[in-house]
Amino acid sequence: MFIFLVLGVAMMAAPAAYAQLKIDITKGNTEPLPIAITGLTGTDTSGVGATIASVVSADLERSGLFRPISPQAFIEHVTNGDAIPRFADWRQISAQAIMTGTITQISADKIRVSFRLWDPTAQQQVAGKEYNTSTRRIKRLAIMDQDGENHKYLTDGGALVLTPRFSPNTQQILYMSYAGSQPRVFLRDLQTGREESMGKFTGISFAPRFNFDGTKMLMSIANGGTTNIYEMDLRNREMRRITNASGVIDTSPSYSPDGQHITFSSDRGGSPQIYVMDANGGNIQRVSFGSGEYNTPVWSPRGDLIAFTKNYGGK
Repeated sequence: MFIFLVLGVAMMAAPAAYAQLKIDITKGNTEPLPIAITGLTGTDTSGVGATIASVVSADLERSGLFRPISPQAFIEHVTNGDAIPRFADWRQISAQAIMTGTITQISADKIRVSFRLWDPTAQQQVAGKEYNTSTRRIKRLAIMDQDGENHKYLTDGGALVLTPRFSPNTQQILYMSYAGSQPRVFLRDLQTGREESMGKFTGISFAPRFNFDGTKMLMSIANGGTTNIYEMDLRNREMRRITNASGVIDTSPSYSPDGQHITFSSDRGGSPQIYVMDANGGNIQRVSFGSGEYNTPVWSPRGDLIAFTKNYGGK
């Protein structure tokens, strides 16, 4: 969707008899383009159309290239997303682009969504896109280019798949799958499509992550109310336990870039907090002390920062 809009704006910016619009995305001080994003019209009875419009608007605003105009400023209230807008009304509120769309219920769990991008100055449509999708939510393993294009599914949706992690050479993915008798970690080769279980353990295995050169991996294994961190050598499948706590949850391990340290989340101090330890499990030190729950830490490429998620007050 983002690429569709950027390309559409680029078409609007191309030299033409009417062209008065130009956007330069190579400079850091780009002025956001005022864009009007109307709600989707059609046979939507589930409210999905309003959600789609809201998500698109938020995504474009976060890109820094677009400034969505508040719907409260709209003069024309679009009732047919396929119809030509009243361009004069949109120019009056300084819209330099207009996005309209329709949503059609094809079946109980399938919809068709179409979008049109309009140039109110040139008074013409500059781009269009249509998608057919399902409203039934399935968490499948998928892959796409960094710009959101070339999207394809790697699993069929028969089992829930979570926490995919790329190998350093981007040719393999570690993830947790609910396929089989219990959740466990799998390794998938992107070139061959081969999927391999990392082992069947007494408890659930999850939260996998590669080391800096892809020869080892970390994961958590939960058993009997305790979750510890383990390391596996992917060349020979040998395992060793890194943490040896009792009655606590040690999870979300991540190697430092040099492989000398591991950061992880643990509730050993009461609530989940971020800890750092040597790669052999020694010298464990707590590094977060704020209120709330700290989870999923990961080292920066230079090893000088640790990113994490925080849940505080339900947010």
